[in-house]
Amino acid sequence: MKTLIFLTDRFPYGRGETFVENEIPYIAKEFDNVILIPTSIAVNTKRERKLPSNVFVVSPSDNDDIFELSKCSRFRKMIWGIKKLGFYAFLSLFDKNLYDELHIAYNERCLNLYSVINIFKTTSTYKRSLYKYHSYLDDIEQNEDIFVYSYWANTPLLYYLNYLKKNRAVRKAICRAHRIDLYKDQNRGGYIPFQKRTIQTVDNYILISKDGFDYILDNYREFKSKFSVDYLGTKDYGVGIHNEKDPFVIVSCALVSSVKRIDKLVSALSLIDDYNIKWIHIGDGPDFQALCNYAKQKLNNKRNISYELKGYMTNENIMDFYKHNNTNLFVNTSSSEGLPVSIMEAISFGMPVIATDVGSTREIVIEGKNGRLLPSYFDDAQLANYVGDYVKMDFESYRYECAFSRKMWKEKFYDVNNYTKFVIDYLR
Repeated sequence: MKTLIFLTDRFPYGRGETFVENEIPYIAKEFDNVILIPTSIAVNTKRERKLPSNVFVVSPSDNDDIFELSKCSRFRKMIWGIKKLGFYAFLSLFDKNLYDELHIAYNERCLNLYSVINIFKTTSTYKRSLYKYHSYLDDIEQNEDIFVYSYWANTPLLYYLNYLKKNRAVRKAICRAHRIDLYKDQNRGGYIPFQKRTIQTVDNYILISKDGFDYILDNYREFKSKFSVDYLGTKDYGVGIHNEKDPFVIVSCALVSSVKRIDKLVSALSLIDDYNIKWIHIGDGPDFQALCNYAKQKLNNKRNISYELKGYMTNENIMDFYKHNNTNLFVNTSSSEGLPVSIMEAISFGMPVIATDVGSTREIVIEGKNGRLLPSYFDDAQLANYVGDYVKMDFESYRYECAFSRKMWKEKFYDVNNYTKFVIDYLR
């Protein structure tokens, strides 16, 4: 019997981790049983995605609506956190892992107030997760062929592995690393708790981009043999419609938050007077209402600009929209990225892209081939000029960029190829 323990953040619950939906059917085919454990301390179980029949989901012990929580004051969030973790924080004081991790942070010259708090909070969270769900690990038969796969590098993987290995053989343990769970500077205090020890413990530490690979190699070169790059992938829904250019249709798809900087796209559009443009944004978030107000202020009096803020859409509905509606350009204005799945999806339909040159974006947007790269801290006028270049672009050049986007996606980010290879390389 071949069994996989699959650790996620919240998937299959809530709205996030939509990219896991593409991958899990390929994984499930390889195993007799998949035990899926969402490890976050705050999980909204009101929405659950469809899964293959051999995937068993460990239901969270608590049902907290993280989206409601995000509307609370900081003080209420703190009280909520204390209620959730207080007991496990006390237990952490007697956990050798806590002090080992503080020692590693000290040796890496990363010991500061924020990193200490983060290490203590992470230790408490990991202890809570194992305490809540260890009984499901105990139910696994002794003779089963056990694999452990963490979709993120900052789940309680280390604790689960240490527990399992006390009385069971784990054939293989792997994890992926993306952005927030990889780059130290993306975390307050400049430190990721248990990163080094997770790398030491797993058999394969898999990066979703070459930029991520270079970063982790620079920091932990002694573990080079464990590192590899395997891109995520998206489904093939066919080529989209890119024929009409009046109005010129711009699409953005992102959580509306300060990191995504959708307001800068609004500012750039407000500078354009010579072309008819329709902008469509997909996605909601904590700053959605502020974006609505800002767009109304900057764009409502411009006769040449129309816009539609669609808010949240399911991934299925987004793909249907891309397939059946004319779209001319995808824009990403984020100040920080890993390898954006939103761009991956857009180029699968043949859309050219304007995006900020952050994270691994240059691995998916090639300057002058299928898009333009903006500096991380770009000027609004620069984005407006790039949009103007696409509006004015001759149709032959534009069709070339559309075709190049689709070709790049098929070669590098096609889910059938990528996930079939992933299973063969890591889960057999």
